[in-house]
Amino acid sequence: MKKVFAFSILFFWMAAAFANQIITLNLSDVQLDGQQYEKDFFIAEVIDARPEKHCLGFVHKGLTNNRMPIYSQRPLEEELYVFFAKTFENEAGKEAIVLRVNHLFIYEVIYSDREYAFAELNLSFLKKGDSHFTELLEVGTVVEKIGMEVSKRHPLNISNAIAICFKEFNEKRKEGRLQNGEVASTEVRKYPLSGKDYPVLHALSASPGIYKTFNDFRQNEPRQMAGYKPDYYREKDNNVVVADLIWDKNIPKGDRLVWGFNDGSNDFIRIGTSFYQVNKTADGFRVMAPVVKSNNGMVTGAAVGGIIGGIIGGLIDAASVKYSEYQLDFVTGSILPIEEPIYRKIESRLYLCSSRFSKGEISLEIDGKEVCRLNTGEYVKLAFPPETTSVNLCVASDNGRTCEAVSLELFNRTTYLLISYKNKPPKIDLPNNNLLTELNHEIRDGKFVPVCND
Repeated sequence: MKKVFAFSILFFWMAAAFANQIITLNLSDVQLDGQQYEKDFFIAEVIDARPEKHCLGFVHKGLTNNRMPIYSQRPLEEELYVFFAKTFENEAGKEAIVLRVNHLFIYEVIYSDREYAFAELNLSFLKKGDSHFTELLEVGTVVEKIGMEVSKRHPLNISNAIAICFKEFNEKRKEGRLQNGEVASTEVRKYPLSGKDYPVLHALSASPGIYKTFNDFRQNEPRQMAGYKPDYYREKDNNVVVADLIWDKNIPKGDRLVWGFNDGSNDFIRIGTSFYQVNKTADGFRVMAPVVKSNNGMVTGAAVGGIIGGIIGGLIDAASVKYSEYQLDFVTGSILPIEEPIYRKIESRLYLCSSRFSKGEISLEIDGKEVCRLNTGEYVKLAFPPETTSVNLCVASDNGRTCEAVSLELFNRTTYLLISYKNKPPKIDLPNNNLLTELNHEIRDGKFVPVCND
């Protein structure tokens, strides 16, 4: 009994310690391999145009792998400017490039007792003119790393994602295939990707060829390339069209690592080691792909679509028993569930449940404003922006009113049980771990009814 008691004290002490910990990231120990790039330009400025600048994403900490926000150690613009200065020197005669960060999000997934660290990135390469900017290229990617403890891998993941974007910029610059779109000086610091138009969204057809990168697909620019042949088959239990590419022996292995291909009729994108047919819809592209669920409820298959081979590829192939429909993310080239995953939302969530033993209706107020009325067995889901760390929760019934300050955890869900009594004021109860698990199962199984979320 003493050992159990001691462990409980240690567990709650560690939970409290992690709850108050601020986790930061810097890029001081990583840098780009300068040998891969032309050295006739330098990064003159970095612009942070992310719509949400509060943090970079989340990592797992503690015995329960609690999600905790991770922050840049200094402003992201400054962090990246110093990072690029290590590779691209500002010298006379070099072209000045302005780099805009449109999207940067890092996170972790747990699968089969292992962790995966992800970095999503979208950059714009800009050239500053007298009256406007020219967007030379906008490119996105996502990278991953597997391990037992991956939190320290995020700087390298970010560096690798940047390297992929710079490699494509370097290649398209040499090939004369830059986009050269105009950006007004008044718009350059605004998030540019909401509803952005891409040629593939309007293309009636495409020529057969290889999409070496996701950006080739978005621009509807398959590359003509000899030495390969698609080999089609249908996944028999789900009637999903899948293809492998059969390459001539003289094609170098590096040239075989492509994002997708068009066969003259349909587009196929790589997921793991095979290619899956994508279909155009009114709002983008969708694909039927294998489902892989992680221990903490995230779908790794949906998080890593488009990644070339690697560990995740084997993971998906090994588990391709069930299929689901996903949407193609035009920011990074990954595939995502049709409904945006919770882990991609930079918010705190609050679940308030009216106990199935309550004796009447409960009026619910947040910071002095009524947001819902709950009857027995109903619950409401609320989401708050990252800067909101606590709210004043009040519940009222015919027998009185109870108020309490409620703390929120970014990227996590806090659940309270609300109880209405016959002869005394209602109660706001924070369930213990056992009751919370039971409550979450009842919510999942539909024993509580969601309300007020229209």
